[in-house]
Amino acid sequence: MVMAVIQGITLIPVLFIANSMYGFHGVVWSLVVADAVAFVLGGIMLWALRSKLQPDLESLVH
Repeated sequence: MVMAVIQGITLIPVLFIANSMYGFHGVVWSLVVADAVAFVLGGIMLWALRSKLQPDLESLVH
């Protein structure tokens, strides 16, 4: 859900800018740019939250 919001937030401004600069090709490439930004931000969030995502192994054993 969070990644969809990030992708939507980045898509709208990139869509308008790329459309005014490159026309139809800008619209197509704006989707790629929005996906790339969402991918990078997802990686940053994964790296920042990696300690919270790892399970407590002691509680799994007992």
